Amino acid sequence: MAVTSSFFGSINGDRRYKPSDFAAFFADFIGNGVYAKPSSGLQVFEKSNMTITVKPGTGFINGYRVNNDSDFDITLATADGVLKRIDRIVLQWDNVQRKINIVAKKGAFASNPVAPSLERSPDYYELALADVLVSPGVTRITQANITDQRLNNALCGIVTGLITQVDTTTLFNQYQSWFSSFSVEKAQAFTEWVSILEGILDENVAGNLLNLINEHKADNTVHVKKDGTLQTGLNSEKVNGKTALAVPATTEKTDIIGMINEVFQTGNNVKKNTVNALLSKDSSLPITSNSPWNNIISAIGNLSNSARTYSSTATASTTTRSFVYIGGSSLNVNYLSVSGLPFKPRYIIAYAGSTTVLYSENRTYLYNGPYVAYFDVPSVGNTSAANYAYKGDAGSVSITNSSFVIPVGSKSGYTFEYTIVG
Repeated sequence: MAVTSSFFGSINGDRRYKPSDFAAFFADFIGNGVYAKPSSGLQVFEKSNMTITVKPGTGFINGYRVNNDSDFDITLATADGVLKRIDRIVLQWDNVQRKINIVAKKGAFASNPVAPSLERSPDYYELALADVLVSPGVTRITQANITDQRLNNALCGIVTGLITQVDTTTLFNQYQSWFSSFSVEKAQAFTEWVSILEGILDENVAGNLLNLINEHKADNTVHVKKDGTLQTGLNSEKVNGKTALAVPATTEKTDIIGMINEVFQTGNNVKKNTVNALLSKDSSLPITSNSPWNNIISAIGNLSNSARTYSSTATASTTTRSFVYIGGSSLNVNYLSVSGLPFKPRYIIAYAGSTTVLYSENRTYLYNGPYVAYFDVPSVGNTSAANYAYKGDAGSVSITNSSFVIPVGSKSGYTFEYTIVG
């Protein structure tokens, strides 16, 4: 430990100061963060496709100043086909390289992703400018995907000390953009939810619910007070044929309890059918028939209306199975068997070397139903090519919500790359 002081005039070189001494001096009265003017200083904006822009502005970290005098473009990594991630755009003080950079820290893929943590060590110190949500399959970042973190004191903050004026115009504009996007999204989710309920409530269930509601509204005879006694002075209307002018008899209580149970059972059936309908569209939704209604409604908002993709590799079998040609004959060939898929494929593309296999659930001129097309491109000097078309719903072909089995010709043990589209 030592007592230090600064800055005094040097006599014959006995008072020498380093840049870090000046940085420590400034850091005592100028806090870390971005400068408040202009209000868009170092703010992150959408640009095009996966490219975002950091606007001109000035920041301050540990006594060191950084200035960005023009738009600084950053292109984010490609989105995953299934999972989300959150990338964090940071000002990074690099004591090793002796400079401050603008860096995109790529987040981890997850169903419920979190932004990468900030590094704050003797060698690196980071301030978060913004977090960017990269949803599955997206090819463009919009402003609604960007969360401005400049005003978050724990992550960044506004430079304080000599600078006292704060322009909140940009903050207000960002709130307006978020609110507009949120309103449209939730309105769409509610409309979809109502449509699903309309499809689930058939005439019998809906009619029964309506009859119970109307019967309850028409009944003004039996009303139980908080103390357990009946309210008097009401007319003699009947409930299920029973007049309730006094304490209900056992059979009358049974009738009332039965009506209540029927209402609750019908409501549970509606919830169960709603959940089943949602999971049939997207089996990855985190809901069950026991989930609260607000969780189920939130899950509806997470349904993807765009095509989903998933890619991986698999090894062809060393044994064979029988597959049926569109012409009717069959052939024993090797096959690709894959399980653990995140959704049911509508299309499959698999390839290994010169061999390509395509599955389509659509009806085509080749076959009035799903089909599998197999192509083996000829090598140089070989003028013949093997092209086959199999039935996609016959023989050993199998397509389920989480797996598939398709023929791949005589390709025992070959490693195939495949992509599924849902």
